[in-house]
Amino acid sequence: MGKTNKIGASTMNDMVITPGGARPLSDVHLIEPGHHLSGKDGVFRKIHTATGEVIKEFGSINKGSKNRKDLRIKRKFSKTGLAEAINPQPITDQWIIYSGWNNNSGTPISSFATDWLVPNPPVSQDDQLLYLFNGLENAANDVILQPVLQWGSSPIGGGNYWAIANWYVGAPGSGLAFHSPLVQVNAGVQLHGVMTLTGQVGNSFSYKSSFIGYVTDLPVTNVDELVWAVETLECYGLKQFSDYPNSLLTAMSDIEIKLGPAEAAIQWESYNAVTDNGQHCDVISNSSPDGEVDLCYT
Repeated sequence: MGKTNKIGASTMNDMVITPGGARPLSDVHLIEPGHHLSGKDGVFRKIHTATGEVIKEFGSINKGSKNRKDLRIKRKFSKTGLAEAINPQPITDQWIIYSGWNNNSGTPISSFATDWLVPNPPVSQDDQLLYLFNGLENAANDVILQPVLQWGSSPIGGGNYWAIANWYVGAPGSGLAFHSPLVQVNAGVQLHGVMTLTGQVGNSFSYKSSFIGYVTDLPVTNVDELVWAVETLECYGLKQFSDYPNSLLTAMSDIEIKLGPAEAAIQWESYNAVTDNGQHCDVISNSSPDGEVDLCYT
């Protein structure tokens, strides 16, 4: 599976880097094919889908401990010496650039799909960890469902190659994180990441996050409604700007968000949290389908 991206000493409570920030390794859990994650009554359990048997109980996701918006606060960058002033390290460890759209229509999002090409590998290898995804958050911004492309070693495996998995992640610090198996993919492959509403009973919602064509689905049932759609570049541990993908940009394209059977009227807002290498998020089209948001590395 490759090296695990950790912070600090090697224990089961190591802080590891998920596509939702750092948390103890013991809070990161695999949901295998044939199983689903249930959040019924606020308690998360792994369920064998065919039989309904409870395989494991995880407890609360601790959503209120920290808000996921902590990942979107731009950090102050101070130079500590001449060498750093001449050749500064990139600002990292957060959402770098992203777009967002909030569904306040009163009709739940029934599906959110995005296509993108797996970028060229970074020129340099510095144990960096890159995450690219479309995702859906709840109204409190403390959980996210996301089909994620990663470069590097995460707590679920990886290395100096691209790989995909689906995640349902709580707030940074102490929130639980759940994921599907990790699948390696090659540069130039087109990905189709989609989140689908599969059921609703009152204020309890069920979803499935998928990469179409890959056995890596993550079904999640009985959770909060997901209302905030994002297209995001999230990065950790960069030492130089060549740690970014060796591409000008990643076009998050053919974006389609549906509210029930109808296409959503989207107005993306772009956020450029880190611009030290000219990074920026361009909204090319607000259309649904055929929308596009470009995540530019320079």
